[in-house]
Amino acid sequence: MSAEAYNQMVRGPSYTPPRLDGRVYLVTGANSGIGYEACKAFALAGATVIFACRDAQRANAAMESIAKLPGVRGEQHFLPVDLASLKSVRRCAELLEESKLKVDVLVLNAGVMRRSREVTEDGFELTMAANHLGHFLLEPPIAIVASWRCMAAHERPRGCGEHCAALRPTNHTGNLGGSYASRPD
Repeated sequence: MSAEAYNQMVRGPSYTPPRLDGRVYLVTGANSGIGYEACKAFALAGATVIFACRDAQRANAAMESIAKLPGVRGEQHFLPVDLASLKSVRRCAELLEESKLKVDVLVLNAGVMRRSREVTEDGFELTMAANHLGHFLLEPPIAIVASWRCMAAHERPRGCGEHCAALRPTNHTGNLGGSYASRPD
């Protein structure tokens, strides 16, 4: 059996990832783990990658590490965001809008897991704020910048009090009931 036939049978057909030149990917939690690996794959495919992270030093280290890889052609940008802080998330959306980069794909990857209960400056439980509420608040403004259409499942979840109303972005017609974004055809 030839080496080529063996490789085909054992490894399967060779896979060439599609080129992503001209596309912009924003990844939260991009400085380590799955977020880092996703950024690496996007950059190797030619995409512009925005590292949306809490720690600038760790994000810059990750960006430098990826930039050193052979074959990386896409640009890399850092965007500061602490998903546990609603103020930080809103500022992140403002900075993105000022940058004039139109996001094509939003990868909501960041997350935390604490052993003890902590409360954010906004009064939310830290894990809930960073893993869910921050991403939920970040998505609509980015979708607007990207000219996506945001569609909501329903007006407002049952039992949603003042905290939910505080999350509602002022420039978004969607709601907290559950939304998704899709590119216009």
